[in-house]
Amino acid sequence: MLFAILQQQRSIIQMRTILKVVDNLGATKVMCIQALKGKKGARFGDTIVASVEEAHPN
Repeated sequence: MLFAILQQQRSIIQMRTILKVVDNLGATKVMCIQALKGKKGARFGDTIVASVEEAHPN
């Protein structure tokens, strides 16, 4: 789902961007803290450091 949204808009993920997580680990929303490799922003497929903003307990 996130892939489809980013492909349509060609968006850059900046610091403090809230992202919807699509997995089964419990986190539902994360906030981007830093894009790795010294970039100002990240694109789909890049590695980022994020903090969990919202989670569902298992």
